[in-house]
Amino acid sequence: MWEWVIPMKLRVSIWSRGRTFLLLILATLVALTSCVAPIEIHQGSSGKITLNGKLTAKSFYGPPNFGENPATDTKETVRLLSLEKGIDVANKDSGSVVRDIRQIQVFALPSTGIDVFSIAPETNVTIVGRILPATTGHHHTAVLLSIERIDKKPKQNAINEP
Repeated sequence: MWEWVIPMKLRVSIWSRGRTFLLLILATLVALTSCVAPIEIHQGSSGKITLNGKLTAKSFYGPPNFGENPATDTKETVRLLSLEKGIDVANKDSGSVVRDIRQIQVFALPSTGIDVFSIAPETNVTIVGRILPATTGHHHTAVLLSIERIDKKPKQNAINEP
C-alpha cells in the first residue's frame, strides 16, 4: 500500500542515497583497517618486537638449485612462527612494504643458547626478537625473526592442572 503513496522518483532517490551511504560506511571501514602502521625495519635496527603464534616446522629445497632440480637439491628444515593475524613490515632501506605476513622464519644465534628445534612443532610460543629482511636463498619467508627470548605458552582454552 505504501508504494502508491510514495512516488516512484522519490523511492529511487531514497534507494540511491541508502546505497551511497552503505558504500561510504564500507569505504571508511576499509580505510580504518588499513591505517595500522607497518613495523619498520632497517639495517642496524635495534628495535625489539614481541610476537605470539604457533611454532611449526617446514622443509624447503636447498642448495645447489633451491628446487630447480629436486632430485639433486638438499632439503632444509626450518622453524616458522605462524601468526593468527597478519602483520605489515616496511623496509626503510629499500622502501618496500610487505603486507599481511602470517608466517615468519625464526632462528636463534648460537650466542643466545636457544635451540628452536628442541621445541616441539605446533607449540604455542611468545617470541621476543628482531625482524630482518630475507637476503639469501636460505631465507624462505619475506622477513625473518632473530630470537632473543622464547617462552612456551599454554593454549588459551587449556585446562591448567595443579
